[in-house]
Amino acid sequence: MLHRGHIDLFDVVYDVDARNLDLKVKDDTKLYAEAAVLREPEDVVIPVDPAITSATVPSDPEYGFLGRAGDRVYVLQQNGRNADGTRQPWPGWGAESVPGGLLQDDIVVLDVDVEGPGKVFAYSSGAGTPFVYIDGNFSWPDDLETNVGSHVHTNWAFSEEGTYTLKVRAKATTVDGLPLVSPTSTYTFVVGAPTQPPPPPPTRLTVSGADRAYFPGDEVRLQAQQSPETELTEYVWESRRPGAADFTSVSIGAPATYAFPAHLSDDGTQYRALLLDRHRETVAVSPPVTVRVREPGAGGGPAADVCAAQPDVDVVGEGHADLALRIRNDGELVAQVKDGRTGSPVWHGPAQVAFRLGTAAAGTGTERAGLEFLGRRGEIFWAVGQTQQPGVPWLGWSTDDATMTDSVSDEIGWSLDRSRVTGPGDVFVFQTDAFGRVLPLLGTGAGWPASATLARGSHSHGTWAFTAPGRYTLPFTYTATSYGRPTSATATVTFLVGPCAFPSPSPAPTGPTPVPASPGATAIPAPVVPAPVVSTPPAPIQVPDLGPRPVVLSRARLVGTPVVGARLTCRHRFSVGTIRSFQWLRDGEPVRGRSASRRLVADDIGHRIRCRAVVAAPAGTASSLSPTRTVKPLARPARRP
Repeated sequence: MLHRGHIDLFDVVYDVDARNLDLKVKDDTKLYAEAAVLREPEDVVIPVDPAITSATVPSDPEYGFLGRAGDRVYVLQQNGRNADGTRQPWPGWGAESVPGGLLQDDIVVLDVDVEGPGKVFAYSSGAGTPFVYIDGNFSWPDDLETNVGSHVHTNWAFSEEGTYTLKVRAKATTVDGLPLVSPTSTYTFVVGAPTQPPPPPPTRLTVSGADRAYFPGDEVRLQAQQSPETELTEYVWESRRPGAADFTSVSIGAPATYAFPAHLSDDGTQYRALLLDRHRETVAVSPPVTVRVREPGAGGGPAADVCAAQPDVDVVGEGHADLALRIRNDGELVAQVKDGRTGSPVWHGPAQVAFRLGTAAAGTGTERAGLEFLGRRGEIFWAVGQTQQPGVPWLGWSTDDATMTDSVSDEIGWSLDRSRVTGPGDVFVFQTDAFGRVLPLLGTGAGWPASATLARGSHSHGTWAFTAPGRYTLPFTYTATSYGRPTSATATVTFLVGPCAFPSPSPAPTGPTPVPASPGATAIPAPVVPAPVVSTPPAPIQVPDLGPRPVVLSRARLVGTPVVGARLTCRHRFSVGTIRSFQWLRDGEPVRGRSASRRLVADDIGHRIRCRAVVAAPAGTASSLSPTRTVKPLARPARRP
């Protein structure tokens, strides 16, 4: 409990390991330590003593936002003490420790939500009109914009006695365009005697997803469920093989869902989930559940429930992945699967991954114009959607890896070798516009293109549609120029579609879907006898380490006098790389000038000038934006009398 002294309540920090923002309480009260201490917000209470904070709303209309004149309010003063010198808690906020040049415009936004018996206000007062940061008369959440390096203190006013909780997140965007959002932190003010709410009921944890038998290649998907629900989202998953004495951890710091491809060796394995609090202490442990895996056709399950994949192939049944292009150190193009299911990307060779489309991916044909290629009304097709869906792999394509620098051509060719496609049906890859119109990319159907163009530095998703269940292999070729020389890469992608029993590929159709012999009849294709296929997945492609990414060591700054006729120079400091470009901005808009210095002209008078330096290295780029300088006219010397 911090009952007096200096406190940075919303102290924004940058967590280097997590590469994200976080919120702390900077306790500078010296009540419990001789130096400032960073504390977790949930461990701190700010008491508001009515005996030293009680006041009445003045009749001055400038303060009418606090209520009617004469209304009782409880105020923590913006200078930390009453007029008689009595010290109070002095809470403020700031982002003093966030590195300069990390965030766009060096801005952090604090997203604040509040619960309590009354209204909360944060405002600064002085000789002029008070500046209101948080207005309790408006709906929450409120956004507080603060600058990197800033430190703000305000008056805090509360309209009623009781306990107030403020839930706060810090949000920003890096100079590279990456959005940052901190975990939500909870802050507590107690006005008057602290209320003692009844202790919350203990959290019970259960795991679902083990109430059915799986078959090899199926995705086992276990889901942890809290009762009652809490704000905690971090888990440890543990397993215990048959005959083992203890559980062992299989995933630490994981989400509420744990998924993995089923193998016969998993049969009889028990799994349980442990819920962690912010201090990584265990809050609840679920009862164990047992996963059952059966041979195809055994234990009441038909063999048709399994789409077979080659040994040692990772079957992806859900989550984000991309067919991604990268450039090796020798300048050659490579194609890999960028697996984003675990948060940090994992890179695979295309032959080491298969994408499984099960029941959740099934749809039925309609008579909607433009979608006739998916089948007649009521006919089943399977699809990976343009947007992410539960139980369906979300496969996209990307050319935005850090290795894809300006040395690579802006346009990259993407083609499907239809003569080598295998599978029992047609394949279509397309996107749709804002009104549902189909934009074809690649396909095996009559009239569909076999090639498309990708833009370097892009990341997209579309629909992958299959008209029949079975095993498909799609051979793709990518072409580009790198450092002025042509380069290409190939990738063969496997899809396991629907309830099928196709352990080896079958030929793809070579023409359009047959027309029924008579009205109402259904065309029955001739049976396909699969040929045995023996394939050995190649080792994953190793992309050499391109070295460290450039880091801003000190924020860019302007050197020189900001007057007309003078020259401003953009000074900067990065860890590695060579300067790629300079950009000069006037009131936030680009102006002429691409060198490290710029001569100021009459049009600059009264405007804010700043510069941005961009550095490039093989592993990526970084940029730094300077503070602004306001340009003044050149002072003329006074005439002698």
